[in-house]
Amino acid sequence: MERKLRSERLCYNIANRSRLAKPVFIHCNIDETLTPTSCCKIVTETPKYILCNKLIPYPYYTLKNAAENFNTCSTEQSGHTQSRKAVRMKRHHKKMVEAYRNFESIFQNVQLELQNSVACGDAVEEVVLLIGATSRSPREVYRIVIPPVSCVESDQKQSENRIRLNLLRCVVLSEDLTDMLDRSIGLTNMYVMLKKRRGTSSHWFVPDDSYGLPLRGRQAVIFLGEQVGRRVDTDAVCKEVAKPRTPDTSKTVEAETNLDGQRGPLLELIDGLHINPRGTQWFQSRVCLKGFRLVCL
Repeated sequence: MERKLRSERLCYNIANRSRLAKPVFIHCNIDETLTPTSCCKIVTETPKYILCNKLIPYPYYTLKNAAENFNTCSTEQSGHTQSRKAVRMKRHHKKMVEAYRNFESIFQNVQLELQNSVACGDAVEEVVLLIGATSRSPREVYRIVIPPVSCVESDQKQSENRIRLNLLRCVVLSEDLTDMLDRSIGLTNMYVMLKKRRGTSSHWFVPDDSYGLPLRGRQAVIFLGEQVGRRVDTDAVCKEVAKPRTPDTSKTVEAETNLDGQRGPLLELIDGLHINPRGTQWFQSRVCLKGFRLVCL
């Protein structure tokens, strides 16, 4: 009897772990016209917030200061014998510098891709952050859907600041996203991928023909601006929302229809995401960001 109860409890736990989590949708209604520069700043600010919550125990600007002062600290300590504590601190300092340099390298190339996509007409449709041991088995997925970007640059710094503040406000005030960010997943990595038109070239991102976004794990989709009706491949998250998985979750989408016959916001969102008939392809960054723990001395 005890063995039977144990096996039933094990099957129940496996079923709960294998159940797909409902994705989090965040709409950032940006009234300003997005330029390549402002779009790059938005795409860079969001990973900074996620990076400091998931991978590293420091704010982003602490990493920046550590990288800028790294050569000075190394020069001061090279003239005398270092203690064990100093060696551990130096090793930890190197991890901070490596994380900062990898982050800057990745998103400087993301910025180049966004600028080149406007010039060449090969738009970057999504920037995806994958949190996990590998890019094919992430624990969490953050998708940033890029709207059409204006080719005309603007010199108005105030409009760019308003766009960034609006984005951060939407991200911070989302209870579902905050709950997702607060969940601890242990020491892991972050991979960055771009979705572009198939056949395009990239100098720093490696194309992967066989890659598809995994359906497991917690997922968040961040929409920038009023681009719900733009071309978007609903190849992962949005299809899984509309597809019933179990008898208990089959009423998830049906419940979005009110008693008056009106369709709920989730169904309107899914209907507005038109499947892009063109072939798209995923491009993965050449390096990943490795998380580390706070050193205890």
